[in-house]
Amino acid sequence: MSCTECGKIFHMENKIAQNLIEKLENTEGFEICKEKTTLYGICKECAENK
Repeated sequence: MSCTECGKIFHMENKIAQNLIEKLENTEGFEICKEKTTLYGICKECAENK
């Protein structure tokens, strides 16, 4: 995950994310490169400082 405010990068080790990737691969027949998958948003720290 990448924060669009501060630029910090966070590694995702989450069973929900893994399940989503597996479902997308199975449903769409598309092999996702897990090492290069990035979600963009605002981290908790930046959100609290707004």
